[in-house]
Amino acid sequence: MDDLTLRYFDTEMRYLRDAAREFAELHPEEARQMGLTMNGAMDESVTRLFQGFAFLMGRVRQKLDDDYPELTEGVISLLWPHYLRPLPSMCVVEIAPEPDGLKHSDTVHQHTEVISAPVGDNRIRCRYRTTRPLTLQPLALETASVFAEPEGASALRLRFSCGNTADWRRLDLSALPVYLNGDAPLASLLHLFLTRRVAQAYLRLPGNMDRQPLPLRFRASAFDDDAHLWEVEKSGYSSYQHLLEYFTFREKFMFVSLEGLEQVAWPETLPWFELELRFTQHWPHDFKVSEENLRLHCVPVVNLFRLDARPLAINAEQTDYRLQPLRDDDPHTEIFAVESVAASFEEDALRYTSFRLFEQQGGMYRRERPARYFHTRVQRGPSGRTETWLILGGEAFER
Repeated sequence: MDDLTLRYFDTEMRYLRDAAREFAELHPEEARQMGLTMNGAMDESVTRLFQGFAFLMGRVRQKLDDDYPELTEGVISLLWPHYLRPLPSMCVVEIAPEPDGLKHSDTVHQHTEVISAPVGDNRIRCRYRTTRPLTLQPLALETASVFAEPEGASALRLRFSCGNTADWRRLDLSALPVYLNGDAPLASLLHLFLTRRVAQAYLRLPGNMDRQPLPLRFRASAFDDDAHLWEVEKSGYSSYQHLLEYFTFREKFMFVSLEGLEQVAWPETLPWFELELRFTQHWPHDFKVSEENLRLHCVPVVNLFRLDARPLAINAEQTDYRLQPLRDDDPHTEIFAVESVAASFEEDALRYTSFRLFEQQGGMYRRERPARYFHTRVQRGPSGRTETWLILGGEAFER
């Protein structure tokens, strides 16, 4: 038996042991009849059966790899790794403060953790994080409606109520995020009219019947550099990330930013104010607009969080290692991406470089710190969940 065949044999045996252990945990009665246990011990006849099956399947896999190598998946994982990763859950949350409870603008920082309500039979709480900073203002959108001006043009009136304790000199109103809530046709129409069909904006304050023109604009904020749902790697292309987010979570592109309110000389006390937006074309009568369709203080959240993996014991005869999250009795957590890999020795701790960055040569210190890199591959596990395997390499590792 040559070394290559032995390598495939060992790989198949590891898979069978892991699959048997997982099957025994899920179906203990059936596993007991087959001579399988949850601690990995097996009947001698079952072990021999596994060995024969692993030898045959190893030869089949070797033949498949010779004719159909996993080159395509490897290239895609280097250039567009997000195509092979599982998609996390995404949604939009509204963090609405009490207007009277804020005196000035407050910020909810990026990656702030949000915990969901218990879901499923096991009542699991999912961990989400915000994808961008959110500025909370002592404002609330009281009413929103479309009306016809005397000359016949369509316009949108937005009435905001203000907090009684707000200090308007300390409010940051340079960019007020607005989420266009509603079904896809209405939200898309609002997005078009607000970003492309506003002819003139007006401001009306209490005690003043006349409205004053104001250079306001609604800007599509989904394409900002900090608007990605998760971090884009150095080797990735942001345009592909936009396409992925558009076809998987279109609600992210229903955010617009209202800009220009910082130019207003606000009075010290302000119970309310109104904005009137005159459109360049008529609003379709079939679409009704209310304050429910324009929401303040909203931000996208994604079900991603940082977590350490279980430590691995490096074996010179093994090239890839299955990664498992460091969580007890949690079969619902899947690995999305590996951010860093470090090896700990008695005298030193060495870090591995991601192979996708193409920086594994070590640079000018390659003689003092020989190259070490890591790569990951994703495959479907026996239970149907996504499994991530770590591959270590480099000149220093191979020696």
